[in-house]
Amino acid sequence: RILTLSRELAPNSAIHITVIDRREAMDPRPPAPLQPKRCLIPAFLTYLALLLAQPTLAESPDRLVRVMGSGSVTLQPDTAAIQIGVTARGDDVLAVQSQTNAEVASILGALRSLGLAEGDVAATDVRISPRYRYDKAQQQSVADGFEVSRDLQITLRDLSQLAVVMSEVVKLGANSVSPPRLSSSKYEASYRDALELAVKQAKDRAGVLATASGAQLGEVISIDAEQFGNRPEPIALRAMAADSAESSYQVGDLTARASVTVTFGLD
Repeated sequence: RILTLSRELAPNSAIHITVIDRREAMDPRPPAPLQPKRCLIPAFLTYLALLLAQPTLAESPDRLVRVMGSGSVTLQPDTAAIQIGVTARGDDVLAVQSQTNAEVASILGALRSLGLAEGDVAATDVRISPRYRYDKAQQQSVADGFEVSRDLQITLRDLSQLAVVMSEVVKLGANSVSPPRLSSSKYEASYRDALELAVKQAKDRAGVLATASGAQLGEVISIDAEQFGNRPEPIALRAMAADSAESSYQVGDLTARASVTVTFGLD
C-alpha cells in the first residue's frame, strides 16, 4: 500500500510524503485485514498533523532594518495634586481628636470659600497612635499620650490659586504639605502627537540607512512603542526675596515623551 500526502508551502514549492508498506510488497500471501498499529500509527499521525499544521512560508523580506525614534511635546499643566497632613498630640485622646477635627474643618471651609468643589477635596484618612518615651529611672518605655493625624488630598484645577491654597492650609493648622504634583488634562492628545513625531524620526533614520546601503525602504514590518504614561511632575518651588506668596511658586511646563522601535523591510 502506498500513501501520498501533499501540501503547498509557498508559491512554486510543495511537500510530498509517501509511505510504503514494504512487507506487503514482499509477502506472497494474501493481504491480511488491516490491523491498527497501536504504537506506530498514533505516533505517525501525530507527527503528520504537526507537520501539516506548520504555517506556510512567510513572504516577509529577508533584509530588514530596525531603528528607534523619539518625540516630545511640551504642554502647560492645568491641575495640581496636593497632600497635606494635620497632626496633634496630647494625653487625652478625645481632646486631641477634637482638636484635629476642628483644624481640618477650618481648612475645608477655607478651601470651599476659594471655590474648590467638594469632589476635589478628600479628608477621610484618620490615624490614632499611642506615643511612648523612654524613662531612664524605670529603664523602659512608658506611655506618653496619643497622636492623632488626618490627611487631606486636594485637586486644584486653577493653578492661579496655588500660592493662596498653600498659604491658607499652613495658616489653619496643616503640619505637613507635599510638593504639588502637576498634570494636564491634554496629556493624552500631546502623547499621540509625540508618537507621530517618534515614528517620523524612525522612518527618516531608516531611509538614511537604506539609501546608504544601496536599497530602498520597504513597508513597516512591526512597531513597538514604549509607554511612559501620564506621570504627574512635582512643581518647582523657589524661595524668592518677595513679600507676596504668589511670587514664590514657579509653575513649569510638562513634557509628553514617546519612544518607538520600528522594523522596515528593504527592497
